[in-house]
Amino acid sequence: MKRSPTTRRRVLFVTHRADLTGAPRCILELVEGLDSSRYHCEVAVEEDGPLCSHFAERTKKLHHLPKSKARGLAGWFHAYRVLREAQPDVLHVNRAVAFSKTFAMVARLLGIPVLWHLHDEFQGRMKRRLPWVKRLSTRVVSCSQRVSETPGLGDVTVIPNGSQFSARDPEEDLERRARALGVEPVSFRFLFVGSIIPRKNVRMIVEAAAKVLEEWPDTHFLAVGDSDSPEYMAQVHADMERLNLGERFQLLPSQSDVAPFYAMSDVLLLPSKSEAFPLVVLEAASFGLATVATAVGDVPELLADNSGWLLEHYEFDQDHLCDVLKEIRHGGREAARQRGARAREHIGGRYSLDRYLRDFDHVYGEMLG
Repeated sequence: MKRSPTTRRRVLFVTHRADLTGAPRCILELVEGLDSSRYHCEVAVEEDGPLCSHFAERTKKLHHLPKSKARGLAGWFHAYRVLREAQPDVLHVNRAVAFSKTFAMVARLLGIPVLWHLHDEFQGRMKRRLPWVKRLSTRVVSCSQRVSETPGLGDVTVIPNGSQFSARDPEEDLERRARALGVEPVSFRFLFVGSIIPRKNVRMIVEAAAKVLEEWPDTHFLAVGDSDSPEYMAQVHADMERLNLGERFQLLPSQSDVAPFYAMSDVLLLPSKSEAFPLVVLEAASFGLATVATAVGDVPELLADNSGWLLEHYEFDQDHLCDVLKEIRHGGREAARQRGARAREHIGGRYSLDRYLRDFDHVYGEMLG
């Protein structure tokens, strides 16, 4: 059916994760940021989590397919049912995972164009997913220049993540919202925001925190995120108890409102084993926070011009992380904030949310002619 220029374009977003960090948050920004007079957005999600509640509160159309319905032949049937109900002009699948693959296969059979949105480096088992990403996609978009250059992936449009740098609430309001979640003002706080999974090296942060606290006992650490690995989460809790970190290391579930955590912190931690283009670095910079991160993916570009602390992969270990954190703590809040100001200046003008939305609007337009 040929739509008139005034007809809203229908986009179905598919994401298997339902937390409010990383790749799901990129979808959240599109669903809430695209012009509602021109786009009708619906979301299909596999996991249950904060993202589902967030959309439900805002009456966004949500299709929840738990794993019992999303795998095997049942997955094909339910993907077909959702696609027939949503009738999208474009299927926007998030990340190269099995849930996205099922929807992409059914969409192509139905003649629906597929935009594949990549957020991960193709390492290890991920390399086996390259052929079906290339075969099933009408258009491939990556948030990372490094990922876009993966051999065998073909033509890729790079759209870096975007963050709303201008939306700063009054400090007293941010502090009030933080206190409501049990986060009080302290002399110095290191922050982690993301999934509590092995790739993010959260256990390493816990171990480093214990050593920093021996020298700087008034330091606090805050980790915000959920986990799809109960075993790893249990190990993190066990480490915190074994090291007797008490209230000086807080662990909170993923939140839709992350602004108060950045506002109440001094430095972001991201010692990941792999990343593509981490959105949290942009969010931190918008609040004047510099980041300690491993030199993976596009992170070196984000932390250029001395706007953060870059941990080279070949020399990175727990002791190195601890030394960097002690150095930062010794320099104090003012020195950390000076580097955070450089991060805001370096990142802010390049990766705005408006630019992010415009770029995707342009790609959708090209796909639909």
